Amino acid sequence: MTRVAVLIVVLAALVLGAWFTTGPHSPVFPWLVGLGGFGALGLVGRLPEKVVPRPVRTPGPKAIAVARALGVPAVLGLLDAVGWNRRLGRGRHTVRGRGGLREVRVAATSSLTSHWCGVVFHAVVAASLAVAGAWPGVIVTLLLGALLHGVPVLMQRYLLARIARVT
Repeated sequence: MTRVAVLIVVLAALVLGAWFTTGPHSPVFPWLVGLGGFGALGLVGRLPEKVVPRPVRTPGPKAIAVARALGVPAVLGLLDAVGWNRRLGRGRHTVRGRGGLREVRVAATSSLTSHWCGVVFHAVVAASLAVAGAWPGVIVTLLLGALLHGVPVLMQRYLLARIARVT
């Protein structure tokens, strides 16, 4: 839980620093917060699963159909085509069989947890911008949150549902 506390402090400092230096109405503000928050999640590393409630991080039986309808397999194919997974180091030194699926499930759950925290972070920042009346910032913040965290959440839920289907 220390990492969660550190993450909250870093994100709060990031938002407050951007708020008081650029102001909530600045077109730079959502980019500072969005990309800075994405970087902060990467610096903190894996977050404990307890941060996100079980129903949110455990895909139901319809997760695969929903993901297919939203184009998640196409996004995963695109990421493979451009070498994103190789860049992250996946595929090297992987264990085959059920042991390998366990490792993938643990990594996917960790990624899902971190990205759900990113979704919540962007929603809170967007709500504070809405209170301040900075509507362009709200839109950019929500779009960045959807791209940087919403799509990875859908990808991880799709992956976890596929793993659950074969184990």
